[in-house]
Amino acid sequence: MIFIPGPELKTPRNIALALGVLLSIAAVIGAVFDWQHFLQSYLVGFFFVLSLSVGCLGLLMLNHVAGGMWGAPIRRILESASLQSFLLVLLVIPLLIGMQQLWAWTRPDAALLIHHLEEKQWYLNVPGFIARVIVCLALFCTLAWLLSRWSLKQDTDRSHARQQRMASLSAPGMVASVIAVSLLSVDFIMSLQPEWWSTMFAFQAATSFLLVAIAFSIVVLVWVSRRLPQLFESSPPERLHDLGNLLLALVLFWTYVSFSQFLIIYSGNLPDEVTFYLRRIRNGWEYIGIALAAFHFIVPFAVLLSREAKRRPGTLWAIAAVLLLFHFVDLFWLVMPAFRPVLYFHWLDAVVPLALICLWFGGFLWSYSSHPVLARVLLPRPPAPEAEMGLSPKGESA
Repeated sequence: MIFIPGPELKTPRNIALALGVLLSIAAVIGAVFDWQHFLQSYLVGFFFVLSLSVGCLGLLMLNHVAGGMWGAPIRRILESASLQSFLLVLLVIPLLIGMQQLWAWTRPDAALLIHHLEEKQWYLNVPGFIARVIVCLALFCTLAWLLSRWSLKQDTDRSHARQQRMASLSAPGMVASVIAVSLLSVDFIMSLQPEWWSTMFAFQAATSFLLVAIAFSIVVLVWVSRRLPQLFESSPPERLHDLGNLLLALVLFWTYVSFSQFLIIYSGNLPDEVTFYLRRIRNGWEYIGIALAAFHFIVPFAVLLSREAKRRPGTLWAIAAVLLLFHFVDLFWLVMPAFRPVLYFHWLDAVVPLALICLWFGGFLWSYSSHPVLARVLLPRPPAPEAEMGLSPKGESA
C-alpha cells in the first residue's frame, strides 16, 4: 500500500466553512422571523448530515468486519466523515429547543388531539426522546473516535493485533449502531405523524444511511483523485468496480425495502397506516415521488448495470452525486408533508440545509486533510504451512 501525504485541501475547506457561516447567518435571520419554517428545514438538513456521518461509520465497521481491499481507498474518507458525529452533538440542540413546534406528541394536550397516543406514550415522551438522542450520539462519537485513533496508530506500527481489535469492536458496534439508527429514525421522522407506524421504516432508514455513505465516498474519492493522481495509481479500476457494485447492491436493496413498505401498506389499506402515503401522493407531492422512482432507482440501476460505467470515474461520480442529491430529496419528501398538505417551497428550505451541509463538509475536509489519505490496510496473515496440512507446529496431527 502506497503511503501518500494528504492533498492540499485548504482552499476548498475554507470556502466551505466561510459559505457555511454566511448561510448560517441568513438562517438565523430567517429563524427570527419564521421559527416554524426554520425548524422544518433544519430537521431535513440535520438528518441529512446525520445520515452521512453515521452511514460512513457503519460502512467503516462493515469493512473492518468483512475485510477486503474495496475499503482501502475510502477508509480515510469514512473515518473523517464519521468523526463529524462530534459536530452533530452541537447541531442537534436547536431541534431539542424546538421540540414542541416539530413533534405534536411533545405538547401538553397531545393525548387529547392524537388518536391512540396514550398507547404509545411509554415510548413517545420527552425524557425518553432526549435520553435516546444523547445515548445514540455518544455511541457514534465513541465508535468513530476509537476506530479512527486505532487506524492512525496502525499506520505506524502495522500491528495485526490492532487490526483485530478494530474488527472486534466493529462487530458489536454495527449491531448497536443499527439499533441506534432505528431509534433515531423513528424519533425524528416517523413520529412526525404519531398516528402512523411501520415496522419497515427503520430498516429503510438504515439502508439509506449505507447508500448515502458509499455514494459520498465515491464522490470524494474521484474528486480528490483529480487533484492527486497517485491516488488512482494505488486504486486501480478494480477498486472503483467494487465500489460501483456495492452502490448498485444498496440501490436495489433500498428500492426493495421502500417498495415493500408501500405495497404492504397499500394492500392492508388500514386507516392508521395509509395516512403516511395519502399525504405524499397528492397535492403536488406525487411529482417528487415520481422523481425519486426515476433518479433514486431507475437511472442509477440502468447505468450501474454496465461494467464499463462502474470503471469510469466520471460516470460513477455522476451517478453517486445524483444519489446524494436525491437522498436529500427523499428526506424532504419524508419530512415536509407532515407539515404541508400542499407542496410548496420556502427559501429556508434551501438556506438552512445548505448551511449545515457546508459546515459539516468543512469539518470533514479539515479532518481528512490532517492525515494521509491512504491508510495501511493489512492483509490477513497467511496460515502456517503446518496449519495448511492439518498439523500442529510440532508436526503432530491436529
